[in-house]
Amino acid sequence: MPTIILRLELHKPIQAKQDMYQRMAEINTAFANWLLVHLWVNRNLHSWAFYQLKEFIRYKVEMADIRFEEVKAEYTSQTCKCDHREKANRKGLRFQCKQCGYTCHADLNGAINIGKAISGLAT
Repeated sequence: MPTIILRLELHKPIQAKQDMYQRMAEINTAFANWLLVHLWVNRNLHSWAFYQLKEFIRYKVEMADIRFEEVKAEYTSQTCKCDHREKANRKGLRFQCKQCGYTCHADLNGAINIGKAISGLAT
């Protein structure tokens, strides 16, 4: 009979360690799920805010009897005034065309390209 008791006593630390690892896995899973939900919510709230701003501007512009034109912003800060588009043209806030060497603030470059698209000058 003492051997059975000894085996049970040896099993307790192993079981405790397994329980601890199981609990850690549950906590990690719960945290990962929480993080995914909050990232999804934050992304949707962020895009909702831009949508609301766009609709507010559209409303105000149309009330003033001004034409509202939406322009896709894709690649506007990567495209040069010489029409060369390359991802490497933009490094952070700096725009430098790899083809012609034109340099300016990347957001200014994007705004210029959006202006060209609205006025019909874009290719």
